[in-house]
Amino acid sequence: MKPHLFFSDVKSLMPQQKNWRVGLAPWINYLKWLGLASFLIAFVDAHLFISKHSDKNLEPPNLHPFPTEGIAIYLLLDQSGSMSEEVPIYSSNGPRKSMTKISLLKQVTQQFVVGDPALGLAGRSNDLIGLISFARGAEVMSPLTLDHQEILNQLSHFKAVANRDEDGTAIGYAIYKAASLIAATRHYSQELVGKGKPAYTIKNSVIILVTDGLQDPNPLDQGKRLRNIDIPDAAAYAKQQGIRLYIVNVEPKITTEEFAPNRRQMQRAAEITGGQLLVVNNTTNLEDIYQEIDRLEKSELPTPFQKDFNKKDRPDIYRRVSLYPFLIALGLFFLLGGIILESTLFRRIP
Repeated sequence: MKPHLFFSDVKSLMPQQKNWRVGLAPWINYLKWLGLASFLIAFVDAHLFISKHSDKNLEPPNLHPFPTEGIAIYLLLDQSGSMSEEVPIYSSNGPRKSMTKISLLKQVTQQFVVGDPALGLAGRSNDLIGLISFARGAEVMSPLTLDHQEILNQLSHFKAVANRDEDGTAIGYAIYKAASLIAATRHYSQELVGKGKPAYTIKNSVIILVTDGLQDPNPLDQGKRLRNIDIPDAAAYAKQQGIRLYIVNVEPKITTEEFAPNRRQMQRAAEITGGQLLVVNNTTNLEDIYQEIDRLEKSELPTPFQKDFNKKDRPDIYRRVSLYPFLIALGLFFLLGGIILESTLFRRIP
């Protein structure tokens, strides 16, 4: 109970002029209630989802549910020492500049993965993509995944080997390793379906191998069967697994008569799987080749276009912002403000 005194007549105690404090006094309690309400809302973890898309007037990309089927694509990228050499970049008017083979490879591979309207590339948002670098051996930089940002992250760290002991061009081993990983992933997916769990259905499987050389295992691996597996044997294994092989050679010299036997071997190896050998030269650049593979290996996107997905399941599009720190700060402001005002400007005597 508030302190009080009894008077026989209170008229003389009433203010002769209206005081602004009297009118505002009831709002002090409202400040306290607002503070408590802010604490309650903070307790339930109120939050917002903010689009990561830079242009708010455009539709954020990939606004469709997570795909449940598509193509499994392993990108096998040569990182042998020769990939650090510079090559001319051709256009319809001839060479316009030069850059290292590995820089060109990283640039065009990124365009293939995420898309580039200027090149007619829509991106592979519906497909599982994996990344393997190879030289003497073959290293899995990223297994098959729908998280294409991870592919780009790994691609940014991709560079040619500098140590001679790590150098080499084990093309056959890289193909065999990628084919084995695709087979294992497909088997795991089928197991999930058999258990009644949701899984991604691999409709087709593709290996895209980009190199600037020929099969050339490191001499230190002499006697190691898998490290020295030939391209035809690796391609035959890929064919058994139902995998198409595209071999892309960015060295124009491969078209000369000197390397005709090697070229024909690569071509036969790719064609027995249903794939192709594609060579960069002064009339066909790497962008053209990726466009051709993109056209041949189409993956249908979900139709019709849908937006009825949960934003919390799309961290690639939306950033979750929790409001509880702001609500707690606001609650403290209201509560302390009410207490301070009540004990100073609006203090009651008695």
